[in-house]
Amino acid sequence: MTSPSIQTRRAAAIEIVALTLVVSAIGWLTRDGAWSPAMSAVLLYAPLLILSWRGRPSTRYGYALSLWRRGLPPLLMSIAGLLVPLVAIVMGWRLAHGGGQALWPGQVTLTVAVWQAVLVVIPEEMFFRGYVQARLGDAAFGPNARIVATAALFTASHLVVESGWMRLLVFVPGLVTSWLRERSGGLLAPAGFHWLSNLTAAGLHL
Repeated sequence: MTSPSIQTRRAAAIEIVALTLVVSAIGWLTRDGAWSPAMSAVLLYAPLLILSWRGRPSTRYGYALSLWRRGLPPLLMSIAGLLVPLVAIVMGWRLAHGGGQALWPGQVTLTVAVWQAVLVVIPEEMFFRGYVQARLGDAAFGPNARIVATAALFTASHLVVESGWMRLLVFVPGLVTSWLRERSGGLLAPAGFHWLSNLTAAGLHL
């Protein structure tokens, strides 16, 4: 595969910066409602409109359903290796130290699960792990650099909506989901991990 030309790299970098700034601005304007439907619509449709306008293949951005099956093994591996131990550690620590209720299952309702999937996880993953991560490749970022840069932009967008050092922790699952995107080539694994992580955080009241 030939390396992207200077013009291609420049165009990709400008596109990434411009759209990320737009997303951040909308996130700041809608920060009282967190990730509002308007924000979700921008995350979803801006990349799709660009791909359609420029005639780019959806498979390159992980959007094709044919790629989803490849994401199941790494998704299960990440659940077993990260989420399950996290739940066990947090619940064990709380129970051992008398920290009150170890689990808040009432926080994870069907409404919350659907809302997280439709208005948070799918739009964010299509934008950051789908569009941004692929375009970073067009800007001549290698796999590891793409993972770190995508996670950093993902974290920055959350800091715009709600500042605070706790928001910096978003960088860690951002790294995991970006790695899952590189590993699987599609969005099932990162979206599944993102969704389950958000539900786990709600259930543990983190």
